[in-house]
Amino acid sequence: MTDNTQTEKKETNEIIIDLFAPNLPGSTKEGDLIQKTLRDQLVESIRSSITPSEANNSPGVAQFIDESGRNVFFVDGTRGAGKTTFINSVVERLNKDQSDSDTSINCLPTIDPTKLPRHEPILVTVTARLNKVVSNKLKRDWSSNHHSKQKEQWQSHLEQLQRGLHLLTDKEYKPEYFSDALKLDAQLDYSIGGQDLSEIFDRLVECACEVLDCKAIMISFDDIDTQFDTGWDVLESIRKYFNSQKLVVVATGDLRLYSQLIRGKQYENYGKTLLDQEKEIVRLAERGYMVEHLEQQYLLKLFPVQKRMQLKTMLQLVGEKGGSGEETIKVKTKPDMSDKDGIDVRNAIASAVRKGLNLRDGSDSNMYVNELLKQPVRLLMQVLQDFYTKKNHSKLIKNKDKNETIGKKGDVSIPNLLRNSLYGSMLSSIYRAGLNYEQHRFGMDSLCKDIFTYVKQDRDFNTGFYLRPQSESEALRNCSIYLASQVSENCQGSLSKFLQMLLVGCGSVSIFNQFVTGLAQAENDSGKFEQLVSEYLAYMSVGRIESASHWANRCCAVVANNPNNEKVGVFLGMVQLNRKARRSTPEGYNTFNIDAEKGLAKAAMAASLSSVVSVNLMDFSSVFNLIGAIADISACHREGTAIANAFNKAIAQPTCIVPPWSDAADRAGMKKTDNEEVEEIDQEAESSFSDAIDKVSKWLEKVEEIQTTICPSALLIGKVWTRLYFNLNNIADQHKTKLYSDSQSGRTAKQSNAAKIMRFNVLALLHAVLVEESLYHSITDEEYLGGGLRLNPITSLDEFEKKIRTIDDALKEKEKKWEENNPLFFLLISCPILHPFIFPVGGVNGSPRSYGKEESFRNLIAGIIEPDAADSDFLSESEFSGLFSNENPDSSIDTETSSKTIMSLNTATIAGAKYPDLRSVGESSSPSSSDNASEK
Repeated sequence: MTDNTQTEKKETNEIIIDLFAPNLPGSTKEGDLIQKTLRDQLVESIRSSITPSEANNSPGVAQFIDESGRNVFFVDGTRGAGKTTFINSVVERLNKDQSDSDTSINCLPTIDPTKLPRHEPILVTVTARLNKVVSNKLKRDWSSNHHSKQKEQWQSHLEQLQRGLHLLTDKEYKPEYFSDALKLDAQLDYSIGGQDLSEIFDRLVECACEVLDCKAIMISFDDIDTQFDTGWDVLESIRKYFNSQKLVVVATGDLRLYSQLIRGKQYENYGKTLLDQEKEIVRLAERGYMVEHLEQQYLLKLFPVQKRMQLKTMLQLVGEKGGSGEETIKVKTKPDMSDKDGIDVRNAIASAVRKGLNLRDGSDSNMYVNELLKQPVRLLMQVLQDFYTKKNHSKLIKNKDKNETIGKKGDVSIPNLLRNSLYGSMLSSIYRAGLNYEQHRFGMDSLCKDIFTYVKQDRDFNTGFYLRPQSESEALRNCSIYLASQVSENCQGSLSKFLQMLLVGCGSVSIFNQFVTGLAQAENDSGKFEQLVSEYLAYMSVGRIESASHWANRCCAVVANNPNNEKVGVFLGMVQLNRKARRSTPEGYNTFNIDAEKGLAKAAMAASLSSVVSVNLMDFSSVFNLIGAIADISACHREGTAIANAFNKAIAQPTCIVPPWSDAADRAGMKKTDNEEVEEIDQEAESSFSDAIDKVSKWLEKVEEIQTTICPSALLIGKVWTRLYFNLNNIADQHKTKLYSDSQSGRTAKQSNAAKIMRFNVLALLHAVLVEESLYHSITDEEYLGGGLRLNPITSLDEFEKKIRTIDDALKEKEKKWEENNPLFFLLISCPILHPFIFPVGGVNGSPRSYGKEESFRNLIAGIIEPDAADSDFLSESEFSGLFSNENPDSSIDTETSSKTIMSLNTATIAGAKYPDLRSVGESSSPSSSDNASEK
């Protein structure tokens, strides 16, 4: 850095940090020091301590020193806070300014006790360094008579000090080496030397000040607390020997470690017999209190509070966003960036956080920025240096076309860069939290397990998977930032991984908390809790390489695991369908038969099904199975064979056994020895799905084209899951009380059936993605366009329809497309697997008051999917009218129309449901008051 630049910076009071400068000892320039204000305060305090004012010399005025007269200053800072750089800057500043003889201080080189010979007393080290400085001065003036006299005095003081130093270096004093006549005299000599050592060293310091023509000598110690044995020697030397008012001592370290060091030494004062014998609670508490008292008083005596200074974090220096900080600190984020173009350090971190964690600018990203600004300066600077150095050297960034839009290939690697930087800097926190630290194991499997491990330690099962740095534990806060970067890296540009993280990463936490953890908490048994965690993770295959469908199938078994067999089979996100005929089946109802469906509807229905082996075989239709199927299909390659294989796997009804902690596990194991099986799809059935496969293939073309713009964050995925999860719970609670005896029910919000339940489960997914993507997807910083209340669709879609219509109008006004603004929602609403569930027969609120909203909803979806097509593959306007405009669907529905919607699920009986007698219900088909309002 040139002198002109330094002069400019002094005038503007700016600190410029070059992230591309070498990190060599002594490379920090005056203008690079971020603790300049604190450094100047310490320098001024040191000078004031050696030049007491005249008022202080008057009788009765207390001086600003402790009772022993020591000028000892303490610089407190955590590991990596910049203590070494700070103390070196103080030494450099004092050595440079020797203009005023009244305040001139000669600073010895900073002493790092950890680098000294193991058994060398610190007083010997200080004396040797002081002797070297004085000897060099005397050699330069050897011809002067005055300095010859000073040399004699210096040597005399050293000789006097030698006998006392001999006591410190001899571990064993053996008087038998002397004759009887000399023994007493020798012992007296040694004794006198030890008692007068402090006074002799004071005279040595005064002589040194006279030779060096300075007011005082400064000794600085760095990292005393990192090696306890040597550190204790330093502290005791300060207490015993460094008492001269012409001697200034500056020590650095972490006060918490000093506390541990001193406590350990105080406990050593208690003999082993005393510690072994006195184990009464009262005596132990008294001993602990006394040790704490001794520790506190020792620190107060050695380092008076008024002479302590604490290094500030970067957050304290630059202040909160929008506020004014103590320092103006800027960094150069490009190799060729000039000093005047440097950007604020907060903005440099914010840019890395927003692009690396896929966050919008706002309170959420500020939370991560503030947490990083609280980190030790060394860690923060190394993260920034590593991130921006590699970012500028990345070929993807260098070769990115200048006109390329954000979110394309150039930005894909940025989450990876941030993750690598955080990994190297926060490895100790990763170890401490028990997370995966083996780089070859990085992937969705280990990441999902790490998220579960993190949440379990943080104990926030409701929102812990947001991975926001809010934990009380510093290690967990560090891990949250690191895991958030892993989520962004793994899920970027992939619809499949977004959905997999939604289920396995977030879903595993909520499902465990609601359906499993209570089993151990009821018995208040921590050992059983850990056993349940182990069994749960193994059963759900969290941490293993498995498909999302595998997790979804097991989720059905966990959610439905309830000892009360009489409970209605309406659960979180799913319904349990009767496999066999009921004894008293209501008129118009049947056991579910998938062969009643055709084409795409049959494929979609099959994708939602799974079975669980318990006391009896249980069949479920689940929205989780649908999400898992979409995740697996969207992950396949676009080759015809790969698509067909993925499709066939998605529609094959899997079967698993109940969880091992279930009461029915033993009996289920006797019925079924295989852990899991999948029903085979015969060739004839496979040929009937050719049209569905074609539609899925076309959809995959959209996925491949659009998913590169997906930039999900852990916050976005967590928010989507939370909204979906609580909405599904409300749907299950509401609809299980609205089951109706009429198999053609579902026309009002007060009526429900299996088709309607599954419809609103699917709408809950679409709604959650729409709302949270509009709020948190980083591809745009626009405010939420949905307008109105963020209510969830439970028995009516009025608010959902209003949100879509409002956003659609806003996008048209801005001439933007859905896939540009809401790629996640667009891909899901376009997915053929979900279409048959959006308007199932018997599940649509078709009362006169609600029909208009339903029709508008269909028109909006058709416009989103294929805005330029007059008649898309989605349910057409005429088909919709034929199905839902009348009290009952048209009996003569053609095959093409019936393949687009679920036709028979509304007549399927739900396990455990008690259907009321129509004559006793007296329910009309008129619209209810809740048809036009959505519940929270």
